[in-house]
Amino acid sequence: VEKKNGLSKAEDGNYYYYADDVVDTSFTGFADCDNERMYVKNGKVDTTYTSVEQDGADWVYVENGKIRYDYTGIRQNSNGWWRIKDGKVDFSYTGLADNENGRFYIENG
Repeated sequence: VEKKNGLSKAEDGNYYYYADDVVDTSFTGFADCDNERMYVKNGKVDTTYTSVEQDGADWVYVENGKIRYDYTGIRQNSNGWWRIKDGKVDFSYTGLADNENGRFYIENG
């Protein structure tokens, strides 16, 4: 019998991160499931979490617990505002960018 390891959807409809069939409440980070990359906090996908976070070598835009690879625009985290292209911070971008708050000049992403 295979044990659950990694991110999996449970009967309650939530996604949990498992280690040998047990929810790993010490895990906080990113994991893949159902062709999506999700933000896990304390072993459970945090569907309320929205921010710009580091995922390995990339900084990504997370909305409601999932990386939004379809998003291009500007979003904020505790370090400031960032130019996002296809879900990742584009550190090479310098120019104007818009969001719901207006138009801004962005330098180096």
